[in-house]
Amino acid sequence: MSENTACGNSSSSYRGPLTEVWFALMRSIGLGHNEISAVSSSLEGLMASISESALPLNSNEINIIRNLIGMRDTTAQDLMIPRADILAVNQNTNLLVILQQMIDSTHSSIPVYRDSLDDVIGMAHIKDVLANINKGCDISAGALVRDIMIVAPSSRALDLLQEMRITQKYMALVVDEYGGIDGLIVVEDLIRELLDVKSETTKEQAPLNHSE
Repeated sequence: MSENTACGNSSSSYRGPLTEVWFALMRSIGLGHNEISAVSSSLEGLMASISESALPLNSNEINIIRNLIGMRDTTAQDLMIPRADILAVNQNTNLLVILQQMIDSTHSSIPVYRDSLDDVIGMAHIKDVLANINKGCDISAGALVRDIMIVAPSSRALDLLQEMRITQKYMALVVDEYGGIDGLIVVEDLIRELLDVKSETTKEQAPLNHSE
């Protein structure tokens, strides 16, 4: 099988629409790409850049900046999907089931586990799922896994958003000091919090689905 039609995951980068919001906001206040990378990890630096910008801000941008300030001390534990509400799939789950789970969760990635949620092997990304469905590939979730971030409950939400942008890993397991999984953080939820978008579907996640 040629490289263009090979089944499995893709190593190419991907940024969903919500991820682009972060860059759009930074550009709207007059920051270029290099400046975004330089100041995004520092709230104080970001606010200084905003105050020095001569460009006017509209009401939506002002609200986002207020939310940004309000998230200064927000942690992964504050925003995570609790363990009991994590939607995940077994490594043997077929592609169509994975796609439906992603639609139900409104997330572009989903954790993949071996036998239980305590044995997560990575995440499946919707880009890989759709690409392999279009190719007619008869594979399961285990063939699609990408690396997933591991973070502490005390990790700052803004730091996570920046790390996700840099590493292009848009999902993180929140793990306690004993190695137990407390919850899940996805980039869409971080940005919804930044934009103050309330989504009922994210509040009412289905429980762990042991689909094969």
